[in-house]
Amino acid sequence: MARRGLICLTAAALLGTVVATTAAAEPDCHANDRYRVAVQPHQSTPGERFAVVPVNAATQGLPCRFEDDGNAVIIGSDDDPLWFAGLSGDYLVATRSTGPEGDLVVFQLESGEKILDRPAGDFSLEDDALSFWQRQRPAVTGECPALAEDEKAGLSIVIETQIRFDFVTLTPQETGEIRCAAVQ
Repeated sequence: MARRGLICLTAAALLGTVVATTAAAEPDCHANDRYRVAVQPHQSTPGERFAVVPVNAATQGLPCRFEDDGNAVIIGSDDDPLWFAGLSGDYLVATRSTGPEGDLVVFQLESGEKILDRPAGDFSLEDDALSFWQRQRPAVTGECPALAEDEKAGLSIVIETQIRFDFVTLTPQETGEIRCAAVQ
């Protein structure tokens, strides 16, 4: 019985060390000329949180740290599996996913407000815009040349529309381009 208790204590100590090491790890840091974003993984769930600090004279020489001290805008929660994808001006681009298909989410960095949340995965980030392919609906017979073959392979085929989200007007516009995409 004493040996079993020792094993449990040893396992608990090792687990505590792993959790403490994870919590003490340096955050991934990303910055542009306006904002610095410290990225911290969640402790027990998939995803990341973001601490956003404006770049100014007061923050210029400070190290990048994840601090929830009231001076940073915190984006993300333990129940939202967000992942850092990029910065563009005043905006943070993240993906949300725990599997092969996810969403594209854009936040305004000053306030942390979510300004775009769409079912999309494939995207490109430009200085003034975000272009992405948004999943619209399942494909039907005749729309996609490889539909039957892909479905036999266990894939679902969806119709995607290309969207351009303009960071100046905060307006999503369809480009008119559509495509067939295989999803799981």
